[in-house]
Amino acid sequence: VDSVVNDIFGAEDSLSSILSRSLTKKSLCDVEVAGRDEVPVHVPSYLLACHSEVLERVFYSQDVGEQPSSHRRVECPFADHRAIQASVQVLATHTLSEDPEIEASESSMRSVSQIHLFGRVFKIPSLESQAVRMARRMMNKTPCLVCAAFDEFIASEKLVSREYNLSSS
Repeated sequence: VDSVVNDIFGAEDSLSSILSRSLTKKSLCDVEVAGRDEVPVHVPSYLLACHSEVLERVFYSQDVGEQPSSHRRVECPFADHRAIQASVQVLATHTLSEDPEIEASESSMRSVSQIHLFGRVFKIPSLESQAVRMARRMMNKTPCLVCAAFDEFIASEKLVSREYNLSSS
């Protein structure tokens, strides 16, 4: 579909381009997502709700006549702001950067693990699978990164299981 839109309107009018631009418009970013580093990431609630029934219920299931809160915040104690920003970008564009020049480092692997967990917590399978593909590419380049991924998983698992009622998968 995006290729047809690009042919007719140009790449700047593709759905992913429009959604990416919406991330920069303060008036559309009505939700604050805060991670363990407490750096807020401002996000349009509609983008989160379209991908996650969990977040749709959080943002849009008020009683009839009840107005939604003007300041909404989602806590993600298992991720830092870079992983949250990357997760949101994937939701807007459906791609996790596949740049072969991305450094296969411990820091990058921890971020990818956090992106995977964001998808798992909020039940966004496409985000989970994008993160798994990226993690596999990184581990194939640098096998010792398996340790970083495992460390991140262990560090977050108890917190996430307790806070979000998830079972291991």
